[in-house]
Amino acid sequence: MKRLAALAGVAALALTSFGSANIARAGNSINSARAVPRAAKTVAQSASGSYIVVMASKPLVKTLSPAQVGTPAADAPEAAIDRSHDQVLAEEGVSAATKVQDYANAIDGFSAKLPYDKALALANNPKVAMVLPDELRHLDSSG
Repeated sequence: MKRLAALAGVAALALTSFGSANIARAGNSINSARAVPRAAKTVAQSASGSYIVVMASKPLVKTLSPAQVGTPAADAPEAAIDRSHDQVLAEEGVSAATKVQDYANAIDGFSAKLPYDKALALANNPKVAMVLPDELRHLDSSG
């Protein structure tokens, strides 16, 4: 539960940054005669080969009322989110079998065991907001 809460916090912070970049990018293309090229995204390499992929689309809590999340009313939308994860993997030539877990409630994303080049390809898919290494980090208070 703590890991999911931490993941949701990191994702929320990162999505806030991502949204600001999109607004700035959109503003630049509106005010100029030519579109601003999209810069390639980078991904920190995971030592374990495990990554969290955060999709650009909205999670269930943004499309349903909080009371509906976890009920039969959320089953079809959650299944559609899970299928969208499989679709983005297929678009980058990655088997859905690499997926470890789907996330749909607080963030729209999934975790997967991937080679670094596939994590990079996913990060640059327009349907993906970001790809993060899925690694446990410990605070060091000795310093």
